[in-house]
Amino acid sequence: MRVRRAGRLPTGIAFRGFRKSDLEPCLRLVRRALGRKHEAVCREDLTLLPYGDLPFYPKRVLTEKGKVVALVCLYWHTYYPRNIAGIDWLVVAPSHQRSGFGTWLVKWSIAEAKASGRDTLFTWAAGRSRPFYAKLGFRRSRIIPREEDPHAVLMARKI
Repeated sequence: MRVRRAGRLPTGIAFRGFRKSDLEPCLRLVRRALGRKHEAVCREDLTLLPYGDLPFYPKRVLTEKGKVVALVCLYWHTYYPRNIAGIDWLVVAPSHQRSGFGTWLVKWSIAEAKASGRDTLFTWAAGRSRPFYAKLGFRRSRIIPREEDPHAVLMARKI
């Protein structure tokens, strides 16, 4: 199953807000894609903040037949510089990778960031995800050590 066009998801795929019941399925996706160390960080990010939407931390999932197949979290800088948004988590289930879902989620992230008045979107990209983000217009910004993943690089794009 592939995403046919930007903005349209295949029949049977739903895009909705993150719910408390999504926590464990999302953590399984993160564990499979990034390992246990990242799972612990993700748990903290998703549980320290209240469920539902916060103006500075929208969380969304893609589901198929009620099963979570992808997660995306954004955050807005609420301090200087306020014109920046970040992709905090973007994970797609292995069974749904290379089908356009990641690209669709990044394009949604760009639209959300733009609608909230941001002009730059960034992410920390590690290993296999760097070519994916580069294909979507993100450029390597700098090498800044990151506690959770010292191999991640900061990538950003103007929106």
